[in-house]
Amino acid sequence: MLIRGGEWTLVEPIVFLPDDSAPDGARTAYAAWHDERPVFNGGLRIHGFTVGTDGVWRTSLPPEAGAGVEHLYVNGRRAVRARHPTTGAFLLKAVQETPAVTGATARPPWTTVRLHFDPSELAPLAGLEPAALARAPVVVHHNWDHTRRYVAALDAAAGVLTTTGRPMKSHNPMAKGCLAYFENVPTACDAPGEWCVEGSTLVYRPLPGESSATADVRAARLRHLLRFDGDPAAGRLVRNLRLEGLAFLHADHRTPPEGFEPRQAAADTDAAAISRAPVAYGSATAARTP
Repeated sequence: MLIRGGEWTLVEPIVFLPDDSAPDGARTAYAAWHDERPVFNGGLRIHGFTVGTDGVWRTSLPPEAGAGVEHLYVNGRRAVRARHPTTGAFLLKAVQETPAVTGATARPPWTTVRLHFDPSELAPLAGLEPAALARAPVVVHHNWDHTRRYVAALDAAAGVLTTTGRPMKSHNPMAKGCLAYFENVPTACDAPGEWCVEGSTLVYRPLPGESSATADVRAARLRHLLRFDGDPAAGRLVRNLRLEGLAFLHADHRTPPEGFEPRQAAADTDAAAISRAPVAYGSATAARTP
């Protein structure tokens, strides 16, 4: 099947079923029309910006964007979610972990972790309303891992931030000297190309030369763009398909309320194309897109 060029906006993933498979020894190809580039877009176009006297763009996020937008693309570039510090990272002064109080919940054991910063480093967070602070995750890099958590409590004057999560791994915990930074901090949306969400308002500080009237702004919306639905228990696999010359853009992935605990190779992070049941190796292939 040849697909004409242009943009195809996805409102749900493209799904391939066992019945879409080709017989063994053959391939069913879904390919771009000659010298054309079909683009399947999982993002939502954002319109209606007003430009403030400070040059910052603002608009209300449409309901279909969902809560907690984390990925924004402007003119094909992935914009920086308001980061503090804008570049580089802070060095943790100390880390303390204590067991959490055991409750009558079914969730696994959690602990409380206190991250110590220089008080001046937490100043932009000190004035945030609780709702805004709760949307500003802290990211800690420790050796080959990174931990992403939301703020449970903040004592900015003392330079102490509290988070909760699974017990740290003894072989690679967060510790003194680890790198840390924050995202989606409205008071730190101060560099060209940065953006944040304040309540239901999207705020973007444009790069030089960008115009709110002509910019192509997309919020990632769909978590998966492709899905292969097989049933191996019944011997029904999705196989012998080839996707060639097709572009898939703007897949979404949002931080869950409990944050992201460290995992080797980000093992809990889904791909833009997934199989709801195992796909036979080599049976479904994707060609490199232009």
